[in-house]
Amino acid sequence: MGASKDQRFTLLEGEDPESIWGALVTASYFPAMGIRPQLGRWISQEEDHAGKSDVVIISRRLWARQFGSDPDIFGRKIHIDSRQRSVVGVMDIDVAETDVWVPMALDAADRDDRVSHNLDVFGRLKPGVSPEDAATELKQIARRLETAYPGTNQGWSVVVTPVAEGRDGLAYLLLSVWGVAGFVLLIACANVANLLLARSISRRREVAIRMAIGATRVQVIRQLLAESIVLALIGGAAGLLVTYWGVRALNTLGSDVLPITVRIEPMLLIFTGLLSMITGVLFGLAPAL
Repeated sequence: MGASKDQRFTLLEGEDPESIWGALVTASYFPAMGIRPQLGRWISQEEDHAGKSDVVIISRRLWARQFGSDPDIFGRKIHIDSRQRSVVGVMDIDVAETDVWVPMALDAADRDDRVSHNLDVFGRLKPGVSPEDAATELKQIARRLETAYPGTNQGWSVVVTPVAEGRDGLAYLLLSVWGVAGFVLLIACANVANLLLARSISRRREVAIRMAIGATRVQVIRQLLAESIVLALIGGAAGLLVTYWGVRALNTLGSDVLPITVRIEPMLLIFTGLLSMITGVLFGLAPAL
């Protein structure tokens, strides 16, 4: 299990101070979430204690913007609020607007505090354990705490929610968008196939002349397929351009609307190229035949 708490920090690098979003996290936070830094390491258990917590993990976004993606960033001390912290890792993912993660470093007074309820807590289930099983066990613990500490724990229980549901169905939203995009692609390809079919009818005389002077059916089909594939690749390139604009627009909405930062992965280029080739062949084949 791990815990976190969002917090504003002041980054004192460069000419002007900059207000950034960050998070106080326990050392177990990143292992619980199954997240590994792109570079460097996690916060260690030793660093999650008062007096030993002068370390920080920074986002890839902050690393590029403020430090020019300097590969020698590790061990460098940066000023956050009134403290100098050594950079120990760079996160590969962009989580909402969070740019720094620092140890929570709860002291004895914090650990004994049963009044504050301001931490987000995450847990990783063992294999074969369902969220319902975890909820049952945690509710039993909560009841024991009510009995042991009636003054502060009375009426408090536990709700277990899978991370996917905790993100308000974000995964289902993205899958729905993907499905709609695929449906629109089908309609567009069918329309283009119809246009190519109509165009091929008007080119009967041209095709007849080609075959009369020795062109085979395979050569004619190959020519028409090449034309449809070129059209598909142009469409794929235009789609990537629209995607680039769309991603920039999504990321300007802020974390209140979209709780993650969207980016274009290099694999998308390969996927788009292959998809364009396949659609060019499939939907160019009918008019070619």
